[in-house]
Amino acid sequence: MWGLNCAGKIKHFLWRFAYNSHPIRMNLKRRGMELDTRCVVCRRLNEDGAHLFFKCKTIQRVWSLLGLEREMTLLAEKISARDVIEAVLAMKEDPKLKCCFILWYRWAERNRIRDGEKER
Repeated sequence: MWGLNCAGKIKHFLWRFAYNSHPIRMNLKRRGMELDTRCVVCRRLNEDGAHLFFKCKTIQRVWSLLGLEREMTLLAEKISARDVIEAVLAMKEDPKLKCCFILWYRWAERNRIRDGEKER
């Protein structure tokens, strides 16, 4: 992962993704916080990693616009976050970098929305 041809902040994000250490709402609840677990973006379903990065209707449009529906489906079927990252790293260079960027972009966009900005 550290040898990817992308920004360091994306590599760091992917490392945290692989260890499921991002403060996704369901992770926070599992760690004992009392909070609304609905997705920050769509406000419909619980915000876990599978929903936020693959199943939320807003991110599915992004995967589709980039022609990566097959990759999205493959990644969404993985059991763990580490399995997702391993599958991404096994891809050819172009889809691998696009997948890395989509995952990072989704996390950055989710945080902007959480902080009161409008969805782009």
